Order: sequence, then structure tokens, then C-alpha cells
Amino acid sequence: MTCYYEIEIQYQETTHGKAQIIAPSVLNKKNWHYVAVNEIQSKDIIQVDADASEHEIISLDSTIQLLNLTEAKTVKNSYPAPKIKQHNIGSINKTVQVDNLAINKTKAKYRDYQTVRWKFFLIDVPVKEI
Repeated sequence: MTCYYEIEIQYQETTHGKAQIIAPSVLNKKNWHYVAVNEIQSKDIIQVDADASEHEIISLDSTIQLLNLTEAKTVKNSYPAPKIKQHNIGSINKTVQVDNLAINKTKAKYRDYQTVRWKFFLIDVPVKEI
């Protein structure tokens, strides 16, 4: 079962002069992805794939607001325009049959990242389309 949530986030410096976004601990060990980050209001939209009992637990957290798909799209559109870039995360090899010949084709595989600014840090956050 897929649900969308708007969550409050915090930032934290890590080692080697970098920073990361810290999501609510109720999301630990859950299957979730960022959809969009609002760096100005320290909020973001996430997509969570879990069973109903896990969604119940998540929705008990006061820093998390459940959104239906329409609401998630509306809230995402209200966020400042994101800075999106793509990172090459590997390639996909595929064999195609052409006139009795097997031809190997390689296609690059990309992932979208939203660049978020916090203090003087730039954080690349992997995002998923809704």
C-alpha cells in the first residue's frame, strides 16, 4: 500500500564537510522515498510503501501529515521550484534480436536528485516522481 506524507525535517552536519537531511525516526526501517523537498520550510513529501499497520504507526507522529495523491501533487506544486539533476547510476544491458542477429545494447540508467541548500551546504536528495 502506497501513501504520501508531508514531514518535518531537520538537517545535520556529517563528517568531511557534508550535511544530510534527518527524517523522523518513525520512518526508520520503512520503505520510503523522497518526492520533493521544501528547503525554505524544512518540509518534504515522501512516498511510503508499507502495510496498513505500518501506516497507522507513521500517522501517529505529530510531525507527519498524511496526504492523498491529489493533495501530494498540490503540495509539491506549492513548493519552490526544485533544482533537479540526474546522476548516472550504472547501465542496463539488453539483448535485442535484429534479423537473426543478437545485438547487445547498453542504456545508461539515471536517478533524479534534488539539490537542497542548508546553511552553506548543498545536499543532493534522491527524488521519485509521483
